[in-house]
Amino acid sequence: MEITKENIDDLNAVINVSLKEADYGESVDKKLKEYRRDVKMDGFRKGNVPLGMVKKMYGQEVLLAEVNTLIQENLQKYIKDEKLKLIVDPLLNQDLLEPINFDNPGEIKFSYEIGLSPQFEINYSGKKSFEKSMIRLDKELLDKHISSFREKYGKLNHADKVTENGYFEVTFKELSAENIIVVGGITNTATFPLSAVKNEATLKLMLPLQEGNTLDINLMKTFERDLPTVASEFLKITAEVLENTNPIFRMTLDHKYELELAEVDQKLFDTVLGPGVAKDEKDFYDKYKEKIKCYYDGLTQRRLFRAILNEIINNTKITLPDTFLKKWLGKNSQQQLTAEQIEDNYSGYVKGLKERLIKEAIMDKNDIKLEDDEINAKVEKYIDDTFAQNYPGHIIPEDEIKKYKEHLVNDGNFLNDMIESVVEEKILSLLKSRIKITEKEVSLDEFVEAGKPKN
Repeated sequence: MEITKENIDDLNAVINVSLKEADYGESVDKKLKEYRRDVKMDGFRKGNVPLGMVKKMYGQEVLLAEVNTLIQENLQKYIKDEKLKLIVDPLLNQDLLEPINFDNPGEIKFSYEIGLSPQFEINYSGKKSFEKSMIRLDKELLDKHISSFREKYGKLNHADKVTENGYFEVTFKELSAENIIVVGGITNTATFPLSAVKNEATLKLMLPLQEGNTLDINLMKTFERDLPTVASEFLKITAEVLENTNPIFRMTLDHKYELELAEVDQKLFDTVLGPGVAKDEKDFYDKYKEKIKCYYDGLTQRRLFRAILNEIINNTKITLPDTFLKKWLGKNSQQQLTAEQIEDNYSGYVKGLKERLIKEAIMDKNDIKLEDDEINAKVEKYIDDTFAQNYPGHIIPEDEIKKYKEHLVNDGNFLNDMIESVVEEKILSLLKSRIKITEKEVSLDEFVEAGKPKN
């Protein structure tokens, strides 16, 4: 196999790969013989079908699979050996592909376009002082948390009449465009607080309903939640299914409830924090305050990191292989994008790409390493926080925790999030030595408002 690189400019190059029959012939023959052992055909015993017939049936499939494996293994090895820093994966040049003569394939050639990571200097000379918001953990905020626990662990009592704070247990049934129940369509029973109903006109129609009454409602307009939330919480389906479904459903009222709030007593303390952790209301407030402080500190740290990093991104000049990247996006997007769509979204893609390049550069230039122990500790903390939030006060069996961890670490997106979290913590720790940070105490509402996009 011959692999060569042809430089076009500082940011663009082409890798040419040439395979001779000696490179792939033996592995193709071996794979065809493996196929032969399992092929069944009338007139022949299993494993005795002539190899020529097996080759005629599966030869193209096997050749393409073996060539692809060889290409990928050796291309990645070449990139590593040559210490090439690619900005994205290589892009196969379809225009230069020559048709393969499967009867006599001979030499097979491939050409890959590559975009090289640019050389640049990180510009730290922008804003030198940043304000870090510190969320005020006052009694008002703590009371909101306690109120949510009183609702969560309260008791639903059947009621003949409900207020806007009541609950409905209903059955939703899918309707056709003609408002007829779809036979075999989507059906689900759900319980929700009437406070979740954001459309005032619909709420007024709901309040007088009696058990057994029906009302046709547009789920998206009624609850004013995003598509995935409405799909999962009210219908137990995916967003993709709901997106292609009439959003108007027939709602049958099965039961009405009023919520009896849980008492602020030892039972609630034990449920939220664990048995015996808090001995009275003051102790409960103090210990719960310490518990949520870590959560809110994490929010403010991430906000600060974004502010500092955005300043560096805006002040650091990075030249990218734009023509190549736009072509790459057109070939690698999950949905087929038009040239116009690529242009419209390119600035956002470039910002994300520059962020990645700057993070990598900061890590490299400051010799910041990622250790497996750090990533594992981050995963463990996430698991602890998740169980503490969803099962407060409960002791979770070790085998259940282990099973949950195995599920998480096999999720590539989750693992990337954990790695990214560790990276950001390390970079922020470094950047703090270069800038001045002042702290300002704010309410949670002020913090949320400040984080909203500016029009």
